[in-house]
Amino acid sequence: MSNLSFDYSKWDNIDLSDDEADSHPNLDTGLNIKVKRAQRERKMEEYEQQRKQLLEDGSPEAMKKLEKLERSKPLYGENLCHVVDEKTIISDKKIEKAPPPVTKDEADSSGEDTLDYMENNEEVLGQYAEITDLDELEQFLYDHPVLLHEYGCMAILIFAKRLECAHEREASLNCCRNYLVLRNIMDLAGEVHQLKESRPMVQMFFKQVKENAERKKKLEEETMNFHKQILDLIEKDAFNQPEVAGAAEPPKKN
Repeated sequence: MSNLSFDYSKWDNIDLSDDEADSHPNLDTGLNIKVKRAQRERKMEEYEQQRKQLLEDGSPEAMKKLEKLERSKPLYGENLCHVVDEKTIISDKKIEKAPPPVTKDEADSSGEDTLDYMENNEEVLGQYAEITDLDELEQFLYDHPVLLHEYGCMAILIFAKRLECAHEREASLNCCRNYLVLRNIMDLAGEVHQLKESRPMVQMFFKQVKENAERKKKLEEETMNFHKQILDLIEKDAFNQPEVAGAAEPPKKN
């Protein structure tokens, strides 16, 4: 392996003396600072002038002199480095307050029904129903407060039923868990009077689940019990209305 060698000699020309610390106690500090700065500026002007002349000459001899001049370039705090590229980025993403959860009474009086809500938020609902990780679930609810809606709960419930009917048991169980998360946050928000922002409720719920093993275990047990209720409802054909089931069975071809 070849030895790497670096030429540190150019750093011998660094002058980082503090203007004030370098002043003589019996001399005017302000005057001394001005003199030293003027000296630095003069040296740099002389250096730039010589450099320009050698570059204009362009001969091999001039290039050798330029190389020697570069090595003797005076280095100060002002010229040790320079900005190659800079830009200012102003984010246009504005974090707005999320509205409070929409209760059943508010949903009923809004003029929008469950199917309207599902059509307007189909993509977000589908993504939410598939999330398995709790951290991702929390972030998704934080970013999409539109889900904290009575119709949002109903939509996820319908998804759980659809998945079970399609024999996707694990996905249906996960959907039940996500439904209960929504339901719990909605109930938690209902206990807080004059709630003006939904995100604190999201954070509060997930904090309880993540930091309390018993609370997390209870959520898992509630999920299993709720899924059994879904199975019972399917067996009893309780989801037999299109407006409840979310979609009718496709017509059979003759």
